[in-house]
Amino acid sequence: MITPENLFPGRQDHLAKALRGETDLSPSTRLMGFKLLDCNPETGEINVEFTTPEQCLNGRGVVQGGFVSVMLDDVMGPSMGIMLDEEQFCPTIELKTNFLRPCPAGKLYGKGQVRQRGKSIGFVEAQLEDAEGNVVATSSGTLRITTMKIPSAE
Repeated sequence: MITPENLFPGRQDHLAKALRGETDLSPSTRLMGFKLLDCNPETGEINVEFTTPEQCLNGRGVVQGGFVSVMLDDVMGPSMGIMLDEEQFCPTIELKTNFLRPCPAGKLYGKGQVRQRGKSIGFVEAQLEDAEGNVVATSSGTLRITTMKIPSAE
């Protein structure tokens, strides 16, 4: 596995720079306390840590399901993204979340893996664990692989 500091030397796209900690993550990803632990760009495996803020809790004091889905999506997108070329990106076009148990606030750990990558579509899976290693939710997603020309600096 590769640590964030050693990820994509020389790549200057937003995903690579954000995962290396050189630029800001998206506001929603920052809200969830996203931190890349390690990844494998060859297999599309990724391990992430989240720190959920109080704003994400429901009336019973656990993380509201929509925020659980956000965290799982924030695992699946980068798991495919680390396999792509610099000019490619992969918006989610379908996401299914399975809520297995209440999700506590605090440190949570996401694991994601690309299951299949085609030319324009990818299939990914992820799970979210609490600090004790209990799986609180799983997800599967379909991502569209597309290319966006990066404007030259001239």
